[in-house]
Amino acid sequence: EICGGGRIVAVRRAFLVSVRRTPDDRSRGTPLSSFARMPTGAIFMFKAGISFVALLAAAPAIAQDDDIVVTAAGIAQSRDEVGQAITVLDADTIRTRQDVSITDLIATTPGVRWNRSGNIGGVAGVSLRGAETTQTLVLIDGVKVNDPSGIGDGFDFGNLLVGNVRRIEILRGSNSVVHGSQAIGGVINLMTQTPAEGFAANASADYGYSDTLNAKADISGGNGMATGGIGAAYYRTDGISSFARSRGGSERDGYENLTLNARVKLALSEALSLDLRGYYIRSENDIDGFPAPTFALADTPEYVRGDQYIGYAGVNLAMLDGRLTHRAAVTWFRNDRKSYSARGADADYGFEGTTLRFDYEGVYAPVESAKLLFGYEHERPDYDYFDAFGVAGAKGNIDSVNILAIVQPFDGLSVTGGVRHDDHSQRSEEHTSE
Repeated sequence: EICGGGRIVAVRRAFLVSVRRTPDDRSRGTPLSSFARMPTGAIFMFKAGISFVALLAAAPAIAQDDDIVVTAAGIAQSRDEVGQAITVLDADTIRTRQDVSITDLIATTPGVRWNRSGNIGGVAGVSLRGAETTQTLVLIDGVKVNDPSGIGDGFDFGNLLVGNVRRIEILRGSNSVVHGSQAIGGVINLMTQTPAEGFAANASADYGYSDTLNAKADISGGNGMATGGIGAAYYRTDGISSFARSRGGSERDGYENLTLNARVKLALSEALSLDLRGYYIRSENDIDGFPAPTFALADTPEYVRGDQYIGYAGVNLAMLDGRLTHRAAVTWFRNDRKSYSARGADADYGFEGTTLRFDYEGVYAPVESAKLLFGYEHERPDYDYFDAFGVAGAKGNIDSVNILAIVQPFDGLSVTGGVRHDDHSQRSEEHTSE
């Protein structure tokens, strides 16, 4: 078992109690136990979890279909319609793997390569099919979270833990017509639980080596026109020293992460609905630095604090008996990173990246075997940097239009083609076609 920032192999005993109440009043419990090779010195990990689902209606509170994907075209599609390589990690797979970080969870996916600086919480990037890590687009509950203050707008996976993520779709290969130039390598789409009618609650906790605690809980449900859910996940560890013990490293570099998520959907009518989503990550990561006078790597009290805010507000409208649908949304992403020389000191330097986006998508399906997708995006990336010498920053505007056609002339064959045009206020216009 990989446990905590020290990546320690540990003996693990787990017991999970699951109680499900169905219309015919059946219930069941499932004990689980797993063992791994013990290293020198006994290290024990304790896990306790409870899951309770009580249905207020015949429909289950969580409905997932692994044969349906949404990443390829931005709409729900059967896998048979998609001509690209997509790997789906569903809730059962995520629960069985019991990984803490997203990078560890997706590491065994074909075509995925990742790197991380130091222990859990360190800067991490993911590459798909050999592309640069900055060419991987990341979505969290439908919001693009690539950081305009990062190198090449790349997303830092270091603080992205599994928490209450219920589903991950990994699309390998270019998908720039739908998602833009950031998706040259591919797309990683993370989704929290989609609430439905009924009631569901889950909670679990792990405790182990290096005072490591990993706890999470969520609750969701609804009835009638409103459904919603909220969740929280907390992780902390004393960690180990990133500075090698053979060179005198002894100070442990700890890590702490709090993640919150929420979703609400209001069905105003059969054709009109409102969708609200939120996601927040707060982290603190102890690091080693390069102190004077030698400026060589050594144990230091330095740490990095991060705050990530993600928001989504969308309206969905269906017309012509569902043959024509519209989705308009405003999304907001902000990533604040500040570095401190010691606890109680002012920040030495920091980065602030913000992206405000308006997104429209229309889908027209005149017949079942043909769909025409058309969309418009206006994006406003903004970043600021500060240190002892001053403040710097930049802003931009990006306008994009795209059109995509999906045709199935007969069973077993699906043809997709499209074009995209991007107009960047600080660069020349760009066209993409597939």
